[in-house]
Amino acid sequence: MSKTKVLIITKESSLLNSLTENIEKYNFEIHESHFYTKALAILAHEKIDLLFIDLSFRKQFKKEDTIKGLSKYSPLEAPFIFFIANDTDFYIIEDTKIPQTYYRIEKPYSVSELEHAIELILTKE
Repeated sequence: MSKTKVLIITKESSLLNSLTENIEKYNFEIHESHFYTKALAILAHEKIDLLFIDLSFRKQFKKEDTIKGLSKYSPLEAPFIFFIANDTDFYIIEDTKIPQTYYRIEKPYSVSELEHAIELILTKE
Protein backbone atom coordinates (compact mmCIF):
# COMPACT_ATOMS: atom_id res chain seq x y z
CA MET A 1 0.00 0.00 0.00
CA SER A 2 1.40 3.38 -0.94
CA LYS A 3 1.79 6.25 1.46
CA THR A 4 -0.68 9.11 1.51
CA LYS A 5 0.98 12.07 -0.19
CA VAL A 6 0.46 15.44 1.46
CA LEU A 7 1.46 18.93 0.41
CA ILE A 8 2.07 21.61 3.01
CA ILE A 9 1.93 25.16 1.64
CA THR A 10 3.18 27.86 3.99
CA LYS A 11 5.89 30.48 4.25
CA GLU A 12 6.01 30.11 8.04
CA SER A 13 8.86 27.82 9.06
CA SER A 14 7.35 27.42 12.51
CA LEU A 15 4.04 26.19 11.07
CA LEU A 16 5.82 23.88 8.65
CA ASN A 17 7.93 22.41 11.44
CA SER A 18 5.04 21.94 13.86
CA LEU A 19 2.80 20.41 11.18
CA THR A 20 5.52 18.04 10.04
CA GLU A 21 6.11 16.98 13.64
CA ASN A 22 2.41 16.60 14.44
CA ILE A 23 1.56 14.52 11.37
CA GLU A 24 4.64 12.29 11.62
CA LYS A 25 2.66 9.48 13.26
CA TYR A 26 0.49 9.13 10.13
CA ASN A 27 3.51 8.10 8.04
CA PHE A 28 2.58 10.49 5.22
CA GLU A 29 4.87 11.23 2.31
CA ILE A 30 5.34 14.97 2.86
CA HIS A 31 5.93 17.54 0.15
CA GLU A 32 6.34 21.19 1.05
CA SER A 33 6.19 24.50 -0.68
CA HIS A 34 6.83 28.05 0.44
CA PHE A 35 5.48 29.43 -2.84
CA TYR A 36 2.22 29.10 -4.74
CA THR A 37 3.99 28.49 -8.07
CA LYS A 38 6.09 25.68 -6.58
CA ALA A 39 2.91 24.15 -5.12
CA LEU A 40 1.35 24.13 -8.60
CA ALA A 41 4.47 22.46 -10.01
CA ILE A 42 4.27 19.75 -7.33
CA LEU A 43 0.59 19.21 -8.11
CA ALA A 44 1.46 18.84 -11.80
CA HIS A 45 3.94 16.03 -11.10
CA GLU A 46 2.60 14.26 -8.00
CA LYS A 47 -0.78 12.82 -7.14
CA ILE A 48 -1.33 14.64 -3.86
CA ASP A 49 -3.92 13.11 -1.53
CA LEU A 50 -4.24 15.93 1.02
CA LEU A 51 -3.30 19.61 1.07
CA PHE A 52 -2.48 21.74 4.12
CA ILE A 53 -2.77 25.38 3.09
CA ASP A 54 -1.78 28.36 5.22
CA LEU A 55 -3.81 31.27 3.87
CA SER A 56 -1.82 33.86 5.79
CA PHE A 57 1.01 33.44 3.29
CA ARG A 58 -0.98 35.17 0.55
CA LYS A 59 -1.95 38.80 0.24
CA GLN A 60 -5.61 39.37 0.96
CA PHE A 61 -6.64 40.04 -2.64
CA LYS A 62 -4.78 36.92 -3.89
CA LYS A 63 -6.33 34.38 -1.52
CA GLU A 64 -9.37 33.61 -3.67
CA ASP A 65 -7.17 33.14 -6.76
CA THR A 66 -4.85 30.90 -4.76
CA ILE A 67 -7.69 28.69 -3.54
CA LYS A 68 -9.23 28.42 -7.01
CA GLY A 69 -5.86 27.68 -8.62
CA LEU A 70 -5.00 24.95 -6.13
CA SER A 71 -8.48 23.50 -6.54
CA LYS A 72 -8.17 23.46 -10.33
CA TYR A 73 -4.91 21.51 -10.26
CA SER A 74 -5.75 19.18 -7.37
CA PRO A 75 -7.67 15.92 -7.66
CA LEU A 76 -11.33 16.29 -6.68
CA GLU A 77 -10.86 13.63 -4.02
CA ALA A 78 -7.94 15.47 -2.38
CA PRO A 79 -9.28 17.35 0.65
CA PHE A 80 -7.87 20.68 1.79
CA ILE A 81 -7.10 21.71 5.36
CA PHE A 82 -6.92 25.49 5.51
CA PHE A 83 -5.16 27.33 8.31
CA ILE A 84 -6.93 30.64 8.71
CA ALA A 85 -6.09 33.72 10.71
CA ASN A 86 -9.38 35.63 10.71
CA ASP A 87 -13.06 35.68 9.73
CA THR A 88 -12.24 37.16 6.33
CA ASP A 89 -10.34 33.98 5.43
CA PHE A 90 -13.37 31.95 6.51
CA TYR A 91 -15.64 33.86 4.10
CA ILE A 92 -13.14 33.80 1.25
CA ILE A 93 -13.03 30.00 1.44
CA GLU A 94 -16.83 29.81 1.51
CA ASP A 95 -17.17 32.18 -1.45
CA THR A 96 -14.83 30.22 -3.72
CA LYS A 97 -17.15 27.19 -3.68
CA ILE A 98 -14.41 24.68 -4.45
CA PRO A 99 -15.55 21.12 -5.20
CA GLN A 100 -13.04 19.48 -2.85
CA THR A 101 -13.89 18.64 0.73
CA TYR A 102 -12.22 21.11 3.07
CA TYR A 103 -11.70 21.86 6.72
CA ARG A 104 -10.77 25.13 8.38
CA ILE A 105 -8.51 25.37 11.38
CA GLU A 106 -7.85 28.67 13.10
CA LYS A 107 -4.29 29.67 13.84
CA PRO A 108 -2.73 29.05 16.21
CA TYR A 109 -4.04 25.51 15.87
CA SER A 110 -4.40 22.83 18.52
CA VAL A 111 -2.99 19.38 17.89
CA SER A 112 -6.33 17.80 18.80
CA GLU A 113 -8.14 19.92 16.21
CA LEU A 114 -5.58 18.97 13.56
CA GLU A 115 -5.80 15.28 14.45
CA HIS A 116 -9.60 15.43 14.36
CA ALA A 117 -9.59 16.87 10.82
CA ILE A 118 -7.07 14.26 9.65
CA GLU A 119 -9.05 11.42 11.22
CA LEU A 120 -12.23 12.64 9.48
CA ILE A 121 -10.39 12.64 6.18
CA LEU A 122 -8.75 9.24 6.65
CA THR A 123 -12.03 7.57 7.62
CA LYS A 124 -13.69 8.86 4.43
CA GLU A 125 -11.15 7.07 2.24
